[in-house]
Amino acid sequence: MKQMSWGRIFVLVLSVSTLLTACSKAKDGAAGATGPAGTANVIYSAWQDVTFAVNSNQTAYVGVITAPKIADSIVQKGVVKVFATINPASLALAAGTAVTPVPYTLSFYTNDSTSFVYTLYPVIQTGKISLIGNGDFSSYTSSTDNKRYFQYRYVIIPGGVASGRSAVDWNNYESVKQYLHLKD
Repeated sequence: MKQMSWGRIFVLVLSVSTLLTACSKAKDGAAGATGPAGTANVIYSAWQDVTFAVNSNQTAYVGVITAPKIADSIVQKGVVKVFATINPASLALAAGTAVTPVPYTLSFYTNDSTSFVYTLYPVIQTGKISLIGNGDFSSYTSSTDNKRYFQYRYVIIPGGVASGRSAVDWNNYESVKQYLHLKD
């Protein structure tokens, strides 16, 4: 019988130990790092009616949306977007419902070339969104198509993700709706 060399014995022992180690039961490891926040953290409201009234010093119209999910942490580090339905017929657009981001500006001329500019912007605060405008942006039902217009919806995106959300145009409701999987 031939004697095995130390080299062959070493290779045999190494092969057997590798095989036994590779086939042993895995041990539970530590939990991995938390991944980035996804759309599961996004909060959005239903479309809702808002009534505007002239403020106490008669300088603006104000409507308030109660939003209890807007905590101070959202105001400090998150994002709140507001959208409004508008009547496309009043803007000479195709029929249907159009959605615009707020802040919103509407400029137009009358037949006698008088110019008007209406503006609406949101003020985000803990627990509420104040909508400030230089005209009455209250929700209403159109007498021509019997649809509700100037209804409002807000979308809350909690803070904690410094980047990665630039893939969506936050001023385009359809883009936001698709990106965040919002339901009407």
